[in-house]
Amino acid sequence: MSAIVLVAVFVPLIRGAVQEDRSLRREGIELPSIPVSRKSLITNSALAIVLWIVYAFWIWMSKVPVFPLLPVACTAWVAFEFSLWRRRTETDE
Repeated sequence: MSAIVLVAVFVPLIRGAVQEDRSLRREGIELPSIPVSRKSLITNSALAIVLWIVYAFWIWMSKVPVFPLLPVACTAWVAFEFSLWRRRTETDE
């Protein structure tokens, strides 16, 4: 039930933000991007690994299936940061 509420709230917000960003880019206004350094990428990757280890330990100890929301979200964030970092390093060359 709570997942439905979260989807109902955040999907329109994200969609509106993406549409606003695209319209600003069409007008020639570039929004500042999130600065991603190698150090922050390594730190967030380590955090994602620790969360996956904690999740595996939790499943092993409790024997109760639980959805790994936090590790999945952290992994998605690391993937997003990696794409930003890679795009920035490609344009610097």
